[in-house]
Amino acid sequence: MDAGALVSDDIVIGLIEEATKTSECSRGFILDGFPRTVPQAAKLDEMLAKRGQTIDKVLNFQVPDSVLVSRHWTHTACRARRVSRSPCRGDCCPQQCCSSSASAQ
Repeated sequence: MDAGALVSDDIVIGLIEEATKTSECSRGFILDGFPRTVPQAAKLDEMLAKRGQTIDKVLNFQVPDSVLVSRHWTHTACRARRVSRSPCRGDCCPQQCCSSSASAQ
């Protein structure tokens, strides 16, 4: 991970398995962006089956590519300003990621 290499599905499932055992997840949890592949979905199903759990809801957002590209570049610009500590113009994104709390991150 430190070298920027992809993390294996087994490691990711292990991390998810540990994280979802916490009391914070006792009533359920949301996985954002996972699984992305059929093998990942199969491993997730296996992990849940061992615990007697199943997936009960799936959300699939249909977003036009143009919106995704626009948001990506907007957030990239905001992130670059935060990293370089450049002043925020205040118009970088609707979430106002250049606010004082986000700048501290």
